[in-house]
Amino acid sequence: MEVAARVINRFRCAAEQQCSSCYDSHQSDVYAYLSVILLLGLALNAALAWWWADPIAALAILPIIIREGIAGWCGKICSHAHF
Repeated sequence: MEVAARVINRFRCAAEQQCSSCYDSHQSDVYAYLSVILLLGLALNAALAWWWADPIAALAILPIIIREGIAGWCGKICSHAHF
């Protein structure tokens, strides 16, 4: 019985490790997209003096944040929904 419990725990831990690495990669992708949008808005504001580029970038970030918030609220950690 002890051997069976150890084997089951080993597989369970491997599955949890895989899901946590999936979550980390998804989180890195989301942070990269948010950073690119933010930097684009700031660069347009600085280079071309477009004062409205930064607020537009903030509005472009909003759907990503809402989608991630809803997915987190529903408990969908490992959805593999990369953009």
